[in-house]
Parts: sequence; structure tokens; C-alpha cells
Amino acid sequence: MVALFQYLVSQSNATVYYLLYDPSLLGSAGAVTTSSDNGGGLTLFRCSSSSSSLVAWLRGIQKALTQGYSPVTHKNVLVACSASHTSEIFTQVRQVGLESPSVHWYVVLQEEGATLDLFSGLREGTQVTVAARGKAGSYQVLSSYMDMRGETKFQEAGRWSWGDERGGSGGGGGRGGGKQKVAAPLTRLASQQYGNMGGRLLRAVVVENSPYFRLRKFPDGTLFPGDGIDVNLLNILANKLNFTYRLVEAADGQWGEVLPNGWVTGMIGVVARREADLAINEITVTGKRERVVDFSTPYFVEGTILVSPAPKEKNRAFAAFSPFSAQVWGTIVVVTLVMGPMVAAVGWLRQRCIGTSGLSTLSLNTLSFTAFRSLVVQGNLLFPNNVPLRVVFYFWYLFCFIIYAMYAGTLTAVLALPAFTKPIETLTDLLEAARRGDLQPAVVEGTSNAFLFKDAEGGIYKDIWEVFDPATGYAKNYDGGVDKVMNGPFVFVNARLGSEVRAAARGVQKFYISRDSFYPQSYATAFPTGSPIRVVVNPILTSITASGVIGKWMKEEVLKVTKSVEEEKNYAITLVHLQAAFFILLLGFLVATAALVAEKIYHRCTLYGLAMGMDGPALHFLRSGSLPPREGIM
Repeated sequence: MVALFQYLVSQSNATVYYLLYDPSLLGSAGAVTTSSDNGGGLTLFRCSSSSSSLVAWLRGIQKALTQGYSPVTHKNVLVACSASHTSEIFTQVRQVGLESPSVHWYVVLQEEGATLDLFSGLREGTQVTVAARGKAGSYQVLSSYMDMRGETKFQEAGRWSWGDERGGSGGGGGRGGGKQKVAAPLTRLASQQYGNMGGRLLRAVVVENSPYFRLRKFPDGTLFPGDGIDVNLLNILANKLNFTYRLVEAADGQWGEVLPNGWVTGMIGVVARREADLAINEITVTGKRERVVDFSTPYFVEGTILVSPAPKEKNRAFAAFSPFSAQVWGTIVVVTLVMGPMVAAVGWLRQRCIGTSGLSTLSLNTLSFTAFRSLVVQGNLLFPNNVPLRVVFYFWYLFCFIIYAMYAGTLTAVLALPAFTKPIETLTDLLEAARRGDLQPAVVEGTSNAFLFKDAEGGIYKDIWEVFDPATGYAKNYDGGVDKVMNGPFVFVNARLGSEVRAAARGVQKFYISRDSFYPQSYATAFPTGSPIRVVVNPILTSITASGVIGKWMKEEVLKVTKSVEEEKNYAITLVHLQAAFFILLLGFLVATAALVAEKIYHRCTLYGLAMGMDGPALHFLRSGSLPPREGIM
């Protein structure tokens, strides 16, 4: 066994070794010594230890694995145990989930007649080299591989037999040599094993998700890819790595989350249970998901935005008053009312000082009305013939000109470009609208956007979750989320591209898409834990991302649903714009009518008061307008 282990160790460039050994087996002590002499680190474990100890030891190996993959970080695990212990080890490997392209297992079966059934149920990512003892001290060397159906099989790499104690022929020296006739390499890198899959059939789990993955479903339930960004990506991977694929649909139609009871939903759950070999469909990398699946290099990053109903145009019944604030209007009214008395005061002072006012016999009412005419650019009825009054009117005309110019310019802009209600631009806007009862947040159930609010422990995300109503706020899919915005008081939280495509397909004028974004989402391909396929996919995705072709696909998806002819916009002033002017005119008529009625009432009351103190003829004169005839005059 010493020479055999020397040979196995020489086939790898690993610097970290683990040895599971059974002290009762012949040669185990030498194996320990040989492994210790390899120049790297060595960790020992007795096969006869309890199952719980074995699990803890395997988890230690799992924890030591680096997140990335590199050939120089390989870890070799040497197994020199009985058949029963060997079977227990690989049962626990499946339970722990120790599949990894960074770990290679070398197993020496000392017991004659031991079969490869010990390794039944091995999953992809567990790379094993077996040296099974035969007769006359020779060993059959076999290496694991994945067949076209994705099942672990073993192929013979050659044979190894004992040499003499002096070293044999090419036996690796040291404490015993060996003769080997091994044609195939015992350790193959993931790029060598999976760079060309030879037409292997992979299972890809998806859900209907435009513009990333559109599905075509046949009457018998068979799924075929339509078009979309991730369809293009999957086809490139299949062409580069020489594999075919069969689509599997997630039964619940969700992207996937890890529930408190440990169950994993959606596409992530299908991959985590190894019911599919990969998932590619706008899948966001999250911390919880990374604990149950392995992700490739992200191939696209985009922000999350808010899709809300298009802002409504403000009521323009009083648009004529919009150029100035209420404070400015109040000031103008006061100044105009004061202008008449001020001119009268200047005339009175001049009368006292010089003896003439220069205002002839104009009343206060006439002076005030003239000031109003100047304000509304209707000309002036006064022609002052002295310097003080001319100075007063000069500055009054200048004041009126400035007010008129600012009013006219601002009013034209207001009427030509209508004002709208404040849009939902940030999460703070959404929170305020939700608390007022105007709008409610909506997300697709089982997506990273839902987790963002649901798992938040504080801040604005937690505040949004507190006003979120799961009974009405969850959408089944992204199309359903956008439809919620159209049909109800909802704001849909989603990634930018999918939102823009769906809004354009339904009429972009019906929605408002926030300019600011938050929570950057990285999209990647999901693989079962330890899948070596991820190793060969990563450089291809990096190359595709660097080429900029994904950005090109995204622009094409938006153009597919955008209307080629934009609706012509009419900026002419209509009756809607001028309704405030007509309102003022009507208001004037109503005030004049009220003044007429008040004047008549006042007039009648005055007449009645006079009549109470008059004789018959005077009363007759007031009523008829003529004197009664005198008696005796013919």
C-alpha cells in the first residue's frame, strides 16, 4: 500500500491532503507516513470513528474549500478503509454535500471482491479514483466520469502491481516501487472533463419570463425555448461546451427562496435538489440562495426601480392664478387698493401746501379704478400736471409693467406645459403614499425583491414591509406586477429592464418609471452545489459580458415592443387652458348681479324710511313719480 499511495500522490499537484485510514488494514501505518512526506499539509482521521465525528470531519473539509476554483487549491482525500467504512464515508459525503471540483478522492480497496457498488449514488462533483485489489497483489485503477445521462460511471485507467522492495520498475521509489500500466490520467481538471461534453443532455429549469426567457408550450406539456436574453445566453453555452438541454418548468412558477423549515421553493429549489443541472432566467444572487446552490460569474448587473401609475395632470380650473403664489396675489391686491388713497393723499398735501391738488375734482373711487386699469394694462384716465403726481404714477406704471411681464410669461409656460402630480421617485415617496392610503407596494412573490423587504431588520426596507399587504401586494409573475399598477393603486418594485419592456408593451404613457434606482441585482446561472460545470461556464460568461453583446440584446428587446410612430402632441391653447378666464368673467357677472340686488334692496329700504315721515302727496310722488291733481282745478 505504501508504494501505491506514493504513486497516487504523484498524480496530483495538490498541497493539502486528508487521510482516512483503518489501522487494522495492512500497510495503513506506512500510508500515513508516505502521505506525511508529500511536502504539504496532512489531516488524519480514523475510519472506525463514530458517524457524528465523521460528519464533523467532512464539514471541516467543506469549510476549508475556497469560494473560487483553481487547480492549485485542489485537496486530495486518501481513503484506506474497509469496504463497509468506505460505503459509510460516501454516504455521508452525499449528506454533507461535499461535492466540489476542488476535491479529489483516492480510494484503495484492500479487500478482494469489493465491488463498485460501494459508490452507487455518487453525484456530479464527486471525483473518485479507485484502486481495487485483485489477485497476486495487482490493483485495477478506475476513474469516475459522467455519462451522457448525467450518471456517475467508472472507466478503467489501467493497472498497478507490486514491485520488489528495491523499487521495482518506475515504481515511485521510497519504501517500495510498483509497476503501472495506466493509459488515462487519474486526475483531470474540470476544464478537461467538461470543456467538451460530447452532446450530453442537461436539464435547465426555467419559468416564463419576458424578455429573458420566453417559453413555447406544446399541447403535451413539452417546453421549448422561444426567444429572450437568457435563451441567447444558454444557446451560446450549449454551442461552446457541446451539450444539449431539456427545459424543466418550476411547478410554483417562482424564482425561489429558502423557507424557515428548510424547504427551498422555485427554480432555486429545483436546482438545490439536483432535479435540474442549471437554472438561467434573470436569477439574482443573494446570500440565502448561495447557501443552497452555486452561482456562476454574474453576467449582468442592474438596479431596482419603482413602476407607478403615470402622474395625473393637475386641475387647471384656476390655472390663471398659478403664476403667482397666494402671498404675491394678496400683496398685489393690497397695493392696488392702497394706490387710489395714496394718490388722493398726495393731491391733498399739494392742496394744503400750494393751493391746488392737480387732480381736478376726481373722486377716490375714480382714482382707485384708474390704478386698477393701469395694473391690467387698460390705459390711464388721469393726466397729472405736476411733478409729484407724475413721479408717483411713473413708478406705479413701472411696477405694473414688471408684474404684467412676469405674469404673462409664466402663464404662457404654465398653459403650454401642464403641471402634474408628484411622481413616485424614491422609496420615501412610496412610503409616504402608502401611509396616506394612496398607493401600495407590490412585488413578485419568491423573488429577491420580496426578500429585500421581508428580511430587512431596519431602515426604509423594513418600513416598506410594515405597510406591505401580502394579501394584495404579491404578484404571481412580473407581468402580473405591471398589471397591478394599471388596474389598481400599486407601485411595482422590479428591475429596470423588465419594467421598461413591459411598460412599453402596454403603453409607456400609462406608467412612470423612477429615474433613481436602488439595490443593484447581479444575475447569474445557478448550479447544484459543487457542480464542475460552473467552472467551464464562468470564463465563457466573462467573455460574453466583456463583448457588450448582452447590452445589445437588451436594446433589441426594448425596440421590439416600442411603438414605431409616436403620438403627435398638440401644444395649442384650448378652452381647457382658458377656463379660468371664463370663470373670472362669470364670477364678475355674479358679483355684479349681487351688487344690483343689494342696491335695489338698499334703495327700497331708503324709500320706505322716507315714506314713513311724509304726507300723502309726497308719498304719491315717490311711488308714481308725479304730483297728485289739486282739488277744484279744472
